[in-house]
Amino acid sequence: MPLDAFAQLEIEGMEGPLRVVQLSGREAICAPASFDVVLDAFGGDTNTVSAAPESLITKPAKISWTLLDGGERVFEGLVDAVEARDRGYNVRIVQTLALLADTKDYRVFLDQDAVEITREMFSEAGVELDVRVSRSLDKRAQCVQAFESNLDFVRRILAEEGISFFAPFGSRDKVVLVDGPSGFEDAPVGPLPVRERAGLDTGESVYGARLRKKMVPQRARLQDYDFENPGLDLTAETKVDGDALEVYEYPGQYRNPASGSALVKLRMEELRARRKVLTAATSCRALSPGHVVELEGPEGLQGRWLLLAVEHRASDRVAEGNDRYEAFFEAVPIDAPFRPARTPAPRVGGIQTATVTGPGGAEIHPDKLARTKVLLRWDRRRAEDDTSSAWTRVVYPPTTGGFFLPRVGWETVVSFHASSADEPLVLGRLYNGVAQPPNGLPGEKIVTAFGSSTTPGGGSANVVSMNDTAGAEGLAFKASRDYNERTENDKVTVITADDTWTVGATRKVIVGEVHDVGVAGAQSSTVGGNRTVNVNANMYIQAASESVMVGAARIFDIGGDSTTSCATLTRMVGAAKAETAIEHAKRQTTGAATVMVGGSCNMLAGANYGVNVMGARSEMVAAAKTIKASKFAQEVKGALVETLASRKVTAGGDRVEDFAATARYSIGGSAKLQGSNVVVKATGQIKIKAGGATVTITPGSITIDGEFKGSVDAQDDGDENYE
Repeated sequence: MPLDAFAQLEIEGMEGPLRVVQLSGREAICAPASFDVVLDAFGGDTNTVSAAPESLITKPAKISWTLLDGGERVFEGLVDAVEARDRGYNVRIVQTLALLADTKDYRVFLDQDAVEITREMFSEAGVELDVRVSRSLDKRAQCVQAFESNLDFVRRILAEEGISFFAPFGSRDKVVLVDGPSGFEDAPVGPLPVRERAGLDTGESVYGARLRKKMVPQRARLQDYDFENPGLDLTAETKVDGDALEVYEYPGQYRNPASGSALVKLRMEELRARRKVLTAATSCRALSPGHVVELEGPEGLQGRWLLLAVEHRASDRVAEGNDRYEAFFEAVPIDAPFRPARTPAPRVGGIQTATVTGPGGAEIHPDKLARTKVLLRWDRRRAEDDTSSAWTRVVYPPTTGGFFLPRVGWETVVSFHASSADEPLVLGRLYNGVAQPPNGLPGEKIVTAFGSSTTPGGGSANVVSMNDTAGAEGLAFKASRDYNERTENDKVTVITADDTWTVGATRKVIVGEVHDVGVAGAQSSTVGGNRTVNVNANMYIQAASESVMVGAARIFDIGGDSTTSCATLTRMVGAAKAETAIEHAKRQTTGAATVMVGGSCNMLAGANYGVNVMGARSEMVAAAKTIKASKFAQEVKGALVETLASRKVTAGGDRVEDFAATARYSIGGSAKLQGSNVVVKATGQIKIKAGGATVTITPGSITIDGEFKGSVDAQDDGDENYE
């Protein structure tokens, strides 16, 4: 019977008989199906169907053909291409999934696994997803679609996880994801016999079978590196049937040993997936990729086979008055896991630029490993914030450990690890029209600088700058606020000319052991306010001469002894001088000591006050001398000599003079003893001498010796004795 008697094509919006005269199509695992149909749009000599080719593009279409058991095989899709010809049209119908091959994008996915990414991509294309994946997939910190179509991107990341996909029998916009034999479907036919060639048998069979076997690797080894755990050995390996042929891959795209063990098994299954491939032709009209068909025939061919691809061919043999349908398929044994061959990720060559990002209001946004986040220049979907990328490692040129954290908004140069856009690396910073160099150029071209701006808000910076101007070379350090310096051992500073320190507030120097300052010339210190020197042990000052000038008060507070040793000591106090000793005060002068006080000199002792002079002591008072004491005692081991112009002693009460030995008063002028009652008492005798006369008084007598003149009218030139 004619072909159009069992094969029909329907296109939305196109009415009338569409006579199918030829049909061919290809369906395959991990690829969208497509069919080419040749239509005769004329019935007899009359033009019964007419449509502009461009009006058919993207129209829904359905191809169907009758099965031998009376059932129907249906393929639904969209019109992808139309070619008008003399008597009709050549039409290409494709699966909706094929539209993903017509789009190319640059896109970043964060913290999603391959299935989650695929679901998002297919959903946007209107494709339903049936997931039959048994293995738990690792989430990808960052997965980038770059320089590839949407279909190629999805196919690549699924193959990396060992996942196949196919369109189930009779579906329109549905795709099944499979990672094991149990996810595929049995063909809707019974066992098919394998024959040598097509014969007159009207039943369905397989013929022209060819079994291809090839040598495949027997050992697989993967290696990777985890920078967060650099000492971890991530080697993963597996082998089957010996180890003569080995495949080694780096990087293996995993970060822990468990993932490596799972992936190396997938890689081995991928390498061995096509070690045995069956190709054959069949008259069965119901086969589709993803079907598992059972064959009956010679040894080596019987068993269950997974169909990987099916090509359909049907033509109208008008001369013979019947049709001819034939299909060709490719299959592998179902007892071994099938893994699709991977396609390499696009190589992102060279370098690109990106913008450093962070959450709102943040000027610096690193993690504990000094990584940052960036917005890739071609990313048109993600916001310029903390969600723009995964954490991105930064190259820090000082190999000894120094670093400059990138600031949010900086334009940076990025490269990519292993040429994959999944792992960008920040190499450095670029200035642009907004973020210009800190020094005015080209005027400041002789200045090289390293610095960092104050954050948040800016306004100042910490800067190390070098001026290379000949004759005015300089190195400058600028701290926008605090400046801290630490030396773990010795520090030596050599200055061949002047050294100037200007401190706006307080300067504090703490020395753990010895502080030694050597000045070859003069040293001058000017203190505008107070100066305090605290010495916990001894303080020693050695100088050829020393002058201390104090404009106001000078106070010495000494917890222990104070000793001044000098040849000559001269102190001049312009006003008052006060010395307070809490316990003892001692001065020792090996030579002479002179204290000159221009005004008053007051000495105040809280308890006793003693003056001990090893030799003679001389006291010279130009005016009056006053001694006030509750009691006054003088102890002189030798003679006490007083030389006075005049002397007056006034006692508010009794006055007692007690002499252990002889007491003698020698008066150059007159002496007068006056009182209401005067008592002169001696235990032995009293002698009074005046001129040539002597009066001797004993307990028993009074004797006057010498010339005596009394107040009576009598005169005696001899000695008188009264008993």
